[in-house]
Amino acid sequence: MNGPGETAAWLDALYSRCTPDDGELVFVDSTKRKTVGMAKAGDPDELVKAANAMNGRLDQYLKINPMDGDAIRARAERDGKGRYIVGSANEVKTIVSFHLDCDAGKSSKYHTRETMLRLLDKMPRKPSLIVNSDGPEGGFHCYWILANPFRIKSDDDREYIKRLTKRWQDKLNSLAGGKLDSTANIDRVLRVVGQGRSNGNAVTCHEYHPERLYSLRELSLPASQSEIKTSATKFARQVIRETLGKCDTSDQPITAYIDASNLTVEDLLAQNGYQQLRGDEWIREGSVSGARTLKIATEADRPGINVFSGNETRFPCLKDDGSVGRFYSIDQMFVTLRHGGDWKAAARWCHEQIESQSGRGPA
Repeated sequence: MNGPGETAAWLDALYSRCTPDDGELVFVDSTKRKTVGMAKAGDPDELVKAANAMNGRLDQYLKINPMDGDAIRARAERDGKGRYIVGSANEVKTIVSFHLDCDAGKSSKYHTRETMLRLLDKMPRKPSLIVNSDGPEGGFHCYWILANPFRIKSDDDREYIKRLTKRWQDKLNSLAGGKLDSTANIDRVLRVVGQGRSNGNAVTCHEYHPERLYSLRELSLPASQSEIKTSATKFARQVIRETLGKCDTSDQPITAYIDASNLTVEDLLAQNGYQQLRGDEWIREGSVSGARTLKIATEADRPGINVFSGNETRFPCLKDDGSVGRFYSIDQMFVTLRHGGDWKAAARWCHEQIESQSGRGPA
């Protein structure tokens, strides 16, 4: 069953336990940067209308967790972005599932589809839903659906659920020996089930087990040593800041400017000639190999890129241990791509922008 019927069934599986107050579904185009439709998560009629509206459109995506539509619209109006805004992790309103993107069979860098499906059986809980994201022989998306959606009511709630979803992703990534999509953000977009791709394949349901609905406790894993160390480091920094007093806002003008202007990794890549290859993978302008140059990633809660191509001159790909996949934060990308690597010039420019936007003007 392809088409709006399968799309509607998929939406019902995810959102039938929601209420209209749980937020809005945000449908996104192939660039993942433009909203093409929104619907109330807990309104069955709107879900059916959304399924019909998506019918026949290729390469459509959905923010799986319902978003705060009012906040998104207000930010779009404030920043003059129109539809070119899809919502951030800070605008996620409700968590309906833990969901992961499992690459399979693309090359020797990935496990076969059969191996990845077997690895899923080793997870603490079996998935509620498995979706063929690139036809019946390609990769897949897997969902662990919550029996009761988790409503985010505070910043502490948001940080808590981000930790839990990251641990779940880390568990499968560990089972897969690192051969898994590295992104586990709560504002993740995945392909719309029941619809097609531009390569001719369809996005379809592989398995659905409606009885597999989980409590948050059932999907909770203990913190790893790495997470404990990172949390301890953050806590120590917070204590130091509180002890020494509030820092001048010019202390980190680059980070402050990037966050205030809602600049994204995708923005920087697109503005500098990089092209989206598939998912979070991008290719540099002028590449003749067709292989990925880099992949959007996150480290220490800061977005950025892992670089894999030795031909990428602006961002060397080698790590200290000689392997590829070196990480660059969005701050490093901004300085390199917009200011030629001159940190002082970038900091001065960002400071001036912040002062100007605050109405104080440069000192």
